[in-house]
Formats: sequence, C-alpha cells, structure tokens
Amino acid sequence: MRQGICHTRRPAPMQSRATRRIAAAAAVLLYVTRLAPAAEQRDPIAAPIFIQNDSGGAMQCQVLAAHWYARAAQTVPAGAVLRIDLAFDVRSAEVTDRALEGLPVERLYCGPAGRAWQARAEVDFRALAARAAAGQPATVACRAVPAGLACADAPPVP
Repeated sequence: MRQGICHTRRPAPMQSRATRRIAAAAAVLLYVTRLAPAAEQRDPIAAPIFIQNDSGGAMQCQVLAAHWYARAAQTVPAGAVLRIDLAFDVRSAEVTDRALEGLPVERLYCGPAGRAWQARAEVDFRALAARAAAGQPATVACRAVPAGLACADAPPVP
C-alpha cells in the first residue's frame, strides 16, 4: 500500500449498502402495511375477547362501564367460552363495550357463580382488546383457586 492514499475497507457482507437499503425498504413497507393504517384509524376497531371457563364449575362475568352502567352478569358453564364484543380506539387506547352503546369500559371481572363479586378475578380487558384489535389472539382462561378464580392468558379459541 502506498503512503498518503486513503484506503477504505470494504463493508462486511451483512453491512453492505445494498443490504442496508433492503432492510430500510422492508421497514418502510412494514410500517405502511401494518402500523400506518392502525394509527390513522378514525373509528374504534372491533376487538372481540374470549374468556374460557376452566374452573370446573359455573362462573359469572360482568362488564362495568362508565356512568354507572353495567352489563348483566353472564353465566358461563364449566368448559364453555364467553365472547365479549369490545371496541378499541387506537388513538386514545380507550376500550368501549358495543352492547352498552359504546360506553367506556372501566372493569371486567369473573368469579364463581353466585359469589362472583366476592371472589372475583379482574380480567385485563385493555391488553386483551389491544391484542384483538391488532389481529392477535385475545383469550384468557379462568381456573379455580382457593380464593375464587384466577384468570391468565390462554391459547386462542378455535
């Protein structure tokens, strides 16, 4: 190598200019096809969630909404799955109940039939609705524990 001449190393194959351009184009394409439409969504997105009863007995679930409104407690037999049709607003992250004329949901809980409030398990409806709105599975399974019920993520409902 001669003195005084600047020699640049050739980029590694994974860091080549073409590879970086392809990666950048893929990122833009992903944004345009997945994220941009959701961010520009004007109306709330339908977000059905599913609650599976693995407790061995009947359970009741209830949605409580703003302004003192509540959906009637729904009884779910052992082994059955309850579908609740919510809606998710991407801009505000607000979850509303379609059955309650779009009122914001404040709480969702399930408990053993007959004592659902006393032995309730809170269901993280915000996380479930966000996943459902994104097209991902939104299912929890509730099982019996000494204090009542415990609800946690479950495999998607077929």
